[in-house]
Amino acid sequence: MKQNPDITIYVLNWNGAEDTIECLTSLQDLDYDNYSVVVIDNDSSDNSTDRIKQIFPKQAIVELPKNYGYAGGNNRGFNKIIDKETKYVLFLNNDTIVDKKFLNKLVDGINKFGSDVILSPKIYYQNDPERIWFAGATINLYTGNISHLGIREKDNKEYLDDQKAVYVSGCCMLLTSKLFRELNGFDESFGMYSEDVDLCLRAEKLDIQCFMIANSHIYHKVSASLGGNLSLSKNTKKLKSLFKLIYKHKGIPAVFTAAIFLIILVPIKLSRILFRSNITERYAKNN
Repeated sequence: MKQNPDITIYVLNWNGAEDTIECLTSLQDLDYDNYSVVVIDNDSSDNSTDRIKQIFPKQAIVELPKNYGYAGGNNRGFNKIIDKETKYVLFLNNDTIVDKKFLNKLVDGINKFGSDVILSPKIYYQNDPERIWFAGATINLYTGNISHLGIREKDNKEYLDDQKAVYVSGCCMLLTSKLFRELNGFDESFGMYSEDVDLCLRAEKLDIQCFMIANSHIYHKVSASLGGNLSLSKNTKKLKSLFKLIYKHKGIPAVFTAAIFLIILVPIKLSRILFRSNITERYAKNN
C-alpha cells in the first residue's frame, strides 16, 4: 500500500494561546497517517508556550527570541525542522479549525496536479461556516486589485471544482520543502501582508502553479487579532505591503497607476464593507 507523503504543519503563534490550542485540537483529529505539527512561537508574552505544553506535553515548539512577524517567524521555524527532512510543508494560521480530511484532500490535489504546485484548501468563515473566505484569487497589480474569489459568498456550485489561482492565501498553503528552500522562504521585508502573494508570484516565474482544492476545507477566524475589516492598523499595513509588492514585481509605473485606482476605489470598497456589515448585524438581530 502506497504511503501518504510526509507533511510537516507549521502553526505560527503570537499571544494567541487559546486560538492555537483550539487549532492543535482540531489537528489531533486528522484522518491522515503521516504528518507532524510544529508550533512556532514569536516570543509571546501571554505564557503561550507553557499553556500549550500543559495540554499538549509532547508538542514540538520552536521558541523564537523576538517577534519576527509572519514571514520571519515561519522562515525560522522552517529552518529548525525537528529531527527530519520533510517532503511537504504546510503553513497554517493559528486562528483556524481544520476538517479532519483536509490533508487527504490536499494530497488528492497533489496526485491530480503534481508535486510542483502550491495548494490551498477552500477556506470558510469560522463563525459562518457556509460562507466562503477563500476559493481562489485574482490579481491586477496595475490597479492594485488583489482579491479572493468567493469572499463573503455562500458556498455554491461555482466553487465546487478545484480552481487554478494566481496565488493562495498564507492562511493555509501546502508546498514542497524543496520549493520553499528554492524560493528562499517568505520575503521578510514585507513584515505583514502580501508575503504569501509575493511567494506565489516568485513561484510562478519558476512555472509553479497554484490551486484551490475545493473538497479540502478549513475554517478561519478572520481578523481575530486586528479588529476586523475596518481596522485602521490592518488596512494601513495592507496598503503599505501592497505598494511594496507592486514595486517589487512591476516597478514604479505600476505603483503610480495603482495609486490612482486605489484613491478612487478604496472609498467605494469601504462603503461596501459598511453596507454588508449593517446587513449582517440586522440579520443577526432578527434571527
